Amino acid sequence: MDAIQYDGIIALLLFLVGVPVLVLQFMSQEIRNVLEVEKKIFSEVSIYLAISFGIISLAVLKSIENSTPMIWMTMFALLFLVVTFSAATVLSRYGFRENTIRRLTRKINLKNGRLHNTNLQDLVEIGKQSSAGTNRGMVINALRLIVEEICTNPRYRGDSLENLITGIVHILTTSPTAEDLQNFETASDILTTILSSNAVERNDKQYIDQFHAVNALSALGQTMLAHTGFSAEADYIMMDFEEALGLVVMLHPELLPDVTQALLVMGSVALRNNRYLFAVAAMERMLTLIEANQPVSPKSQAEMLGLTAHFWTEKGSSRLFIESRLERISSLISPSLQIAIDQACQSFQMTMRFDTADQLLIMRNELKYKKKKKRNP
Repeated sequence: MDAIQYDGIIALLLFLVGVPVLVLQFMSQEIRNVLEVEKKIFSEVSIYLAISFGIISLAVLKSIENSTPMIWMTMFALLFLVVTFSAATVLSRYGFRENTIRRLTRKINLKNGRLHNTNLQDLVEIGKQSSAGTNRGMVINALRLIVEEICTNPRYRGDSLENLITGIVHILTTSPTAEDLQNFETASDILTTILSSNAVERNDKQYIDQFHAVNALSALGQTMLAHTGFSAEADYIMMDFEEALGLVVMLHPELLPDVTQALLVMGSVALRNNRYLFAVAAMERMLTLIEANQPVSPKSQAEMLGLTAHFWTEKGSSRLFIESRLERISSLISPSLQIAIDQACQSFQMTMRFDTADQLLIMRNELKYKKKKKRNP
């Protein structure tokens, strides 16, 4: 018993406990908060500690019967293996942010065209609490991989990505900064993948994911347009948003009313924030889509007139631009421009979109006055 090196045993046991403590010390706070890692790590370490004490107890019992150096050498070898395996396991599972997100991502995709929503909520929450830029980017890229795999799954039915799409919006609209510019671009790619996908099994829910993707593009677009910290590169990303909305109507004409609503909302935000490049692109895209899909619903017609009114009330060059398009716009209206404006105004009032309704009233009155003045110079 005198030959036992207690300091060696203590050192190994301290190392066994110390590695998890160091891992927790340097782990991202959001991962600790969301996944409750402390409980999992210390549960695993408790098992390895129990195994270690079992090995030590067995060695002591054996030494009482026949004390030989081989017993203690074997004990130290086994303890070293247990401690090394414990440290490697804890480091692999919890020591690196990439591994934690990768493991969580694997749990989300159930390989049947559906998602495990509890794990998805955890991943989204990690993304929301992460710092802007690279850390959020890891989560967004993980969601991109999930979407690519889901959309190519032959069992995908077009109605399983709603929570994921909503999650992307929540992540990127939570304290956005210029460091998230690349993440917005990745989000655009994700949503374009969803918009261009086709559910193999047709049913009444086949466009649910596309519908939510259109709304997500609108929400992300408004965030980018209203945020003054984004660089000029943001305008090019917004062009990707606008092209994606045009793409979805080509593939799914039934979604035209939702797309025109998104273009109106983003276009009006662009005008308020002097982002004229996108505002003009949104107006032109809306006119092109409505021309290509005649006859259109009253809702799409109202959205077109709503964006027209926002240009009109900006006055200056914005009004000159929309005046040059009035003849083209009037040709798409039935039965007449004045009646259509009145109907659109009523529609926006009923849906509590009072800002657009007010712009329409201003445009209607000024058009009436202009027409009256032309008749009676």
